[in-house]
Amino acid sequence: MIGQGESISTDDYENYPTPHYNASILYDVRLAKNVELLESIIQSDSVREAIILLKVWIRQRHFDRGRYSFDGALVTFYIAKLMQSKRIYPNMSSYQIIRLFWNQLAGSSWDTEGISFDSSSKETLASFFRYYDVVFIDPLGMLNITANLPVDLYRRVRHESALAIRMLDNPKLNSFLALFLANYPAFTQYDHIVTINDSQLITATIESFAEDMDKLDYLGDPQALFVRMVERLLRKGLGTRISYLVPLAVSLKLGECAMTAEPRLVLGLLLNGTDAFNLVDKGPEAIDAAASEAFRSFWPGKAELRRFKDGSITESCVWGEATDPIGQKRLIVRSIVQFLLQAHFDLPEKKIGYVATQFESAIAPYPAKMLHETIEERSMAVISAFDALGRIMRELKQLPLTINAIHGTDPVFRYTDPDPPRPTARALHMNGQVVFFSGKPIHATIQLEASGKWPTELEPIRRLKAAFYLRIADKITPSWISHKRKPLAQAYNDYLDVLYEKFLFRFVIIHQREITIMREYLSDNKVTRLQQDTKESIALEMEATILPKLTGILHGLHQQHFSFGSVAAIAKRWLYSQLIDPYLWPDECTELLLASLYLNQPLQPPIQPQAGFLRWLQFVASTDWSKDMIVVNLNDELSTETIETLEKQFYDRRQSFPPLTIITPCDAGKYGLFGRRAPTVEILNRVTLLAQSATQLVEMNFRKLRNKIPIFFEPSMEGYNVIIHLDSTNILPIGIPSLNALGNEKIASLSAEAANKEPVAGFDPVRFYLRELRDAYRQFAIFFYDPCGGDRIAVLWRPQALEEKPFTTSNVNGRKITKDGTLQLNVEALVRDFEVLGQGLVHRIERR
Repeated sequence: MIGQGESISTDDYENYPTPHYNASILYDVRLAKNVELLESIIQSDSVREAIILLKVWIRQRHFDRGRYSFDGALVTFYIAKLMQSKRIYPNMSSYQIIRLFWNQLAGSSWDTEGISFDSSSKETLASFFRYYDVVFIDPLGMLNITANLPVDLYRRVRHESALAIRMLDNPKLNSFLALFLANYPAFTQYDHIVTINDSQLITATIESFAEDMDKLDYLGDPQALFVRMVERLLRKGLGTRISYLVPLAVSLKLGECAMTAEPRLVLGLLLNGTDAFNLVDKGPEAIDAAASEAFRSFWPGKAELRRFKDGSITESCVWGEATDPIGQKRLIVRSIVQFLLQAHFDLPEKKIGYVATQFESAIAPYPAKMLHETIEERSMAVISAFDALGRIMRELKQLPLTINAIHGTDPVFRYTDPDPPRPTARALHMNGQVVFFSGKPIHATIQLEASGKWPTELEPIRRLKAAFYLRIADKITPSWISHKRKPLAQAYNDYLDVLYEKFLFRFVIIHQREITIMREYLSDNKVTRLQQDTKESIALEMEATILPKLTGILHGLHQQHFSFGSVAAIAKRWLYSQLIDPYLWPDECTELLLASLYLNQPLQPPIQPQAGFLRWLQFVASTDWSKDMIVVNLNDELSTETIETLEKQFYDRRQSFPPLTIITPCDAGKYGLFGRRAPTVEILNRVTLLAQSATQLVEMNFRKLRNKIPIFFEPSMEGYNVIIHLDSTNILPIGIPSLNALGNEKIASLSAEAANKEPVAGFDPVRFYLRELRDAYRQFAIFFYDPCGGDRIAVLWRPQALEEKPFTTSNVNGRKITKDGTLQLNVEALVRDFEVLGQGLVHRIERR
């Protein structure tokens, strides 16, 4: 067992070195002399400015938090070292110094070769490596100023330096904002965070399992000793599954001193996406008896002999099955950590805090045990069925025009739908007609081969499209009547529904001439036809070309970073829970903001979805939307000149851009398109404030998130003027936990039967009711709703609607006359209208 060394007599203590204890004392002794040396070397203003900026850089990444950190003193020492070795000169600009600092640090090897102010020999440096993981010798030649620096923290800073250089070399990014102004708390940087807060348990563990040499070396510092014990154990057990294992700063209690604080543990784990999900750890071959015995002693009760397909027989540890869902595979590292701490230090699982998947419960499958265990599997099932259906439709014969391509436009094709459709759709023959039942039709487009015979008027084009729907529907079913899982199609005037593999796909044919016709208008001379974008033409173009392109690119981004889809789904679920639906904040804006983090941030993309969501939340909370233009350069299609031109226009004519300005190559030349309709300034500010409150709540409670998750998804009903309570029996069932069911398994299981009762395809009473309210009363009120099973609609009167208006015909609608002869909002009549419109759906209306 690790830590169970032989007992050493008191007489032998003097023969054992105490390098970390000695280094701590020597650091204080050498402090004044080292300060004098640094002041003598660093006298240039540009060098001082560079040091200040570099201190900001490490502060924003929290590298300088905690007792043993990569702090500003270490930055200053390294700058002085680079100046002494003539890598940096006093007459350089601060930019040149910072760039050289990052460049040199990115290529450094303090953990293998070491570094020193004097010309120490390799033998001298090697002698320090006998006791320290990181070596940086001060000018005296006796003090290792990185004696207590965690090796993975140094490696992280080195890695971040390389990322910073990469950002500086990319002219298409605003690197200053990401490098120096953006804040990255620890909970946004690490995929998993391990915590142990029981100081008595830690003390008992040290007494029982720490080696006497380590107890002597870390005398008076039990926290550093315990961190060292756990770090050594987990690094050996996790191996290449993790990229970095970094001790994090411990939050001090009120009045508590850092040096005398009770020992506690906080470790951040950055997963290695290549190896983190490996199901089997292979050990030595069975013929190597000594190595096999060591392997079994390290993995007691878990190691077993296994024969593999290549014929080898080795000791192995199995952590799951190939059929396990993706969400379960993401937690293999957690299983290993808990097993090792239990096996070697006798730490019970309930005493180990583990922050990794708490927020994912908001998009967990509901009911809990279904065919597809996570939204990734559910999305993949939809995409697999869609691909198979696409092959069938492209092979249809005897169509006037061949189907060239079929493109999915639904969020499920981007893996970002928080509630992907379930395979529960069905069809019934009623009165000689096929009727489909499905709560969520899946939207897609059909692209036909080019032809010059299409009509030139809008209405004939639409009628011809309806004829195509009829012909395709006729050809689909008879051609595959003998197929065991045949598709079933039904044509309508505006779309084609196809039932396949218990999923309902809703197709529309888009013809480019429609968009052109919608743009046309007559000039003042009533003869010349000009073109101008309209709301209708933009909406059709979005459906025809922009969304299919965006879907394809974001699908590829998810394939590159497997956490992307789940992060976007959690972010959407959080917005929905705060009554911000896609009408107020388009789903595409959420996805693109997240894509900008994966593409632009100077951090390793997250492996665990929860870390990605917290990073997105921090980004939304800290961004100044009035000054920042978000560039999402998908596939690097935007040129540097285009980005620079748009940035200049943005700063010169800010009012001509939408409140949330997102620039992408999918905008079809209409840059800022995705945020043009929504969100408004008010909604943007509302979401920013909500994100700020959520991040503050995370910072205060991130070690105890397990019991706090429902709070994050609970909407505040304060400030609304009217609450419309809906009849829950008319609300579509969802496949993820409702807000009431979060953290309550009993509630979730009670509604399992309701989830299988699908309505007639496309029938959503609440959606239709909301659309009518917004169409009729948008000038008077804003309507808020949670589309994931929400049972309340919150209404907020617009401030300008509450103002008294002069008595004119344009102001009469929705108002009543006062004694003074002016018009004021007729709240009572409007509320009655809400109730009449929602008859049978509205349970009651609450006025505040």
